[in-house]
Amino acid sequence: MAVPLVYSSKYGDYDLGEGHPFNGARFRAFIELLEASDAASSFELVEPEPASREVLERVHAPSYLDRIAALERVGGMLTLDTPVLPGMVDAARLIVGGALTATRSVMDGAPVACAFGGFHHAARDDGGGFCLFNDVAVAARTLLDGPDVERVMIIDTDAHHGNGTQDIFYDDRKVLFVSLHQDPRTLYPGRGFLSELGAGTGLGYTVNIPLPPYSGLPRFRRAFDEVVTPLTRSFSPDVIIRNGGSDPYVGDELTELALDMAGLEAVGAMVRELSDTSCGRLVDLTISGYGDHVPQSWAALIRGVTGVDIPVDYPEERVELPGDQEGEDPMFARVLDRLRGHLAEHWDCF
Repeated sequence: MAVPLVYSSKYGDYDLGEGHPFNGARFRAFIELLEASDAASSFELVEPEPASREVLERVHAPSYLDRIAALERVGGMLTLDTPVLPGMVDAARLIVGGALTATRSVMDGAPVACAFGGFHHAARDDGGGFCLFNDVAVAARTLLDGPDVERVMIIDTDAHHGNGTQDIFYDDRKVLFVSLHQDPRTLYPGRGFLSELGAGTGLGYTVNIPLPPYSGLPRFRRAFDEVVTPLTRSFSPDVIIRNGGSDPYVGDELTELALDMAGLEAVGAMVRELSDTSCGRLVDLTISGYGDHVPQSWAALIRGVTGVDIPVDYPEERVELPGDQEGEDPMFARVLDRLRGHLAEHWDCF
């Protein structure tokens, strides 16, 4: 079965302007890389429909949607890092619609479906961090509102913490939100500490795994082995949504997690394995990454998620970083021990 890959040429209108680290050329650049390879035949390009206002209101306040529309009319700034430029809102609605198209594909039997998304900083009544509408949350809420899904697991592997997604589902035990991100003391948005565990009936269903700068693949693997995998088995999700692009890459302009191309592929493969051994339904949303490397690093990540042999140019030589070292890391071990201690009150697997 060909892997559904949701794409519209109009995604390129989600462009935050000349000189901004988020540019709309990334989408077409990846499609061109894919179409130039034999791997293209393993994907089916699917055109999305834009999400309606009614769909957006499943997770966003009407007053917030009105604010975004007003900002686009005047060319205003949502936050200091997020302008709302002409064409962006329609492109954002298409990207949300693309996430919904991918969810329908997995509910119709595709083991994995890919889309361009992961605007995880947008909350119910606020946004920023380059994000207008939270496609991750809309997809999860839409699945839960349907007849066949009772539990959704969101695995956020973006280098930045998904504060908007977390806040939307903070008191909801039907959504297990797990975020692996760079230590929030060192990176925007300064959220995602161990103590952020959820609230009310959702207490214990928000799980934050802060990774030290220059973590490299060994710490990602350890976090998956000791926390993410046991949680997946215990929660037994009906669908897994992974979001996060290539900003954990060692050459990224904004972050410092220091995964190489092979590391990005490995992270994608770890999520795919969790899906294969649990629900067999994986929605993958990729959008972040900052620098000229983005098409190649997206290819590495999606190669891991799908198992499709997309050609990726792995550099022949690379400077060894502290996070590349396998073996014991006492400081990170203490972080995971503390996290398991918090979670033991809510999960029998710890």
